[in-house]
Amino acid sequence: NTTISSGGALDNTFGAGGYFNGDQHLIFDSYKECIIKSAMIYAQSSNTITFELRDVNANVLDDTTLSVVSGSQRIPLNFQVPIGTDLQLGVSASNSGLYRNNASASYPYNIASAINITSSSATSNPYSYYYFYYDIEVESLCLNTPILTSWDCDAQGLCSDPGTGNGQYATLSACQLNCI
Repeated sequence: NTTISSGGALDNTFGAGGYFNGDQHLIFDSYKECIIKSAMIYAQSSNTITFELRDVNANVLDDTTLSVVSGSQRIPLNFQVPIGTDLQLGVSASNSGLYRNNASASYPYNIASAINITSSSATSNPYSYYYFYYDIEVESLCLNTPILTSWDCDAQGLCSDPGTGNGQYATLSACQLNCI
């Protein structure tokens, strides 16, 4: 079982900002293995950009190269995120032309207790800048989710668990008692 949650800055309408050509990134901690499924970006013009997930030492863990168009769009990432600290979510080249805010970021951005975006790579004010990735979708495993057992009665008078938790009877004995 998995769940998909969204977070980070929801859009680029907070604070000041503009289109940026640089190799900056968001810095985050990952508390459990998860997948960064997608994110919203704002591109200045049509371009081909390599989006990257890197470790604390800037080693690329996962990447995808996408053609983007001018304006806002949701991009598929499907980055496999390991547990770790100071991971980086950025771009590979300095010609991205993606929107970034340079004021009023509100760190930390916690997404479903799976990842926590703590700051940016900006040297002047890492807690005010926010780079490129908005409304980030994160998929993670549902832990400690109880498996609901329920029972249904078939035409032959036999009880079985449909495996969905949506059976007609809550217990096997109630099913056997009422199943004729």
